[in-house]
Amino acid sequence: MQSEIEKMKLFEPQMRLYINITNKCNVSCPFCCQYSSPQRDCFMSFDVFRSIVDEHKKFEVQFEGGEPTIHPEFIRMVSYCLNHQECGRVVIQSNGIERALLERCLIEKDFYTKLVFKISFNEYLYKLGVPKSVDYKIKNSHLFNLLLLKQNIQFVPNVKLIINARTTENDNNDVKKLLGNNGLIDNAVVYKIQKYGRSKEGVKPFIKQNIEDWKIFASDGKCFEQDLISRSEYEQRKRLTL
Repeated sequence: MQSEIEKMKLFEPQMRLYINITNKCNVSCPFCCQYSSPQRDCFMSFDVFRSIVDEHKKFEVQFEGGEPTIHPEFIRMVSYCLNHQECGRVVIQSNGIERALLERCLIEKDFYTKLVFKISFNEYLYKLGVPKSVDYKIKNSHLFNLLLLKQNIQFVPNVKLIINARTTENDNNDVKKLLGNNGLIDNAVVYKIQKYGRSKEGVKPFIKQNIEDWKIFASDGKCFEQDLISRSEYEQRKRLTL
């Protein structure tokens, strides 16, 4: 017999909320579509975040940034959604550097809410992960984090790892091959950099959707409906006023 909680969580989300909870990041990717960097300092308050979430029914949330894991209330926000009766799925888009904080989310979730780790992989992050010492035992810390995350979630129900592998025309390393050589290609979605934000090359901006109703929010809570470019430019202007 199904529990009441299980019955509540069997629905498929009808609304997707893409929420930048901060514009601050722990790296400064040269192609960031949100102009994020370590110098930024806008953090969405928990009250604003909760008000956005509570306005919707049968939804899923994608945590974005900036780097969401460095938000002081990241765990609290994730826990709120994972245990919200109207939230069917939580997606965390991250560069994976703060792997321990991502794994901390595993003990916050109820059994039935779907949790997806959507981790970025590209040549820039790969090069950041190359150790400075040739004697270092871990060949690449970014790949190592991805492998550990994959291993540590494999027996947790309703948890999934997706690797967002981005490529550019100027890559010196074959991103797809790097993932393949390390047993990660089955988790990967490989696509080209989109041309907006800091990126001056790439394909036309888009979000690949399997849902009709979705909204995007800037790091101060402002809603831009489905206008990717306007949100990006808004985040850039906020940077100029700091």
